[in-house]
Amino acid sequence: MSKWEWTPDTTWAMVGALRAAAAVLVALVAAAFVIWQVRQTRLLAQEQARPYVSVWVEVDKETRSTIELHIKNTGHTAAKNIKVALTPAHEWARGTPGMSFMDARVFTRGLPTMPPGMDVTLAMEFTSDIADQDPVIYTAVVTYDDSLGARLSDTFELDPQYLAGALWLDTHGVHHLAKSVRGIAKKMGVQSF
Repeated sequence: MSKWEWTPDTTWAMVGALRAAAAVLVALVAAAFVIWQVRQTRLLAQEQARPYVSVWVEVDKETRSTIELHIKNTGHTAAKNIKVALTPAHEWARGTPGMSFMDARVFTRGLPTMPPGMDVTLAMEFTSDIADQDPVIYTAVVTYDDSLGARLSDTFELDPQYLAGALWLDTHGVHHLAKSVRGIAKKMGVQSF
């Protein structure tokens, strides 16, 4: 006789109950994990589907003579009711009476809609002027609505002097090509171009 034959029936009932409880516990843990996975997938889908309006400064790639402020929707859906606040307010070094950088419509009235990929570029300052100014770090706060009407806000730190003292490679574009063709045409005696 084996030792299991001498085990009372209540012991087998208890073992069966424990196995059933363990199976229920495993099923509950698996269900909780599935619910967590579904929630994470939904949050990721919402995060990827939202608009993302970003603001940055960079040197004009063609001439290297101006610092540009870029506002771009790099997200996958349209942003609506976009407002941009720049602190402190930027003043041009070569200020023109009656004109201010902060009078641009993007700052005063905002933008009604920015589809994905839309880029608004503003000439912020001449690189020669910014090199002579005291360092200023700007804070740009962008607020906008997503397609579901949720109000989103992102904050960016902008340093127009981040490339001060950098060396540049000459980049020749269409402007330089047209200038060269005009010079060749002039040497050849072409009067009308």
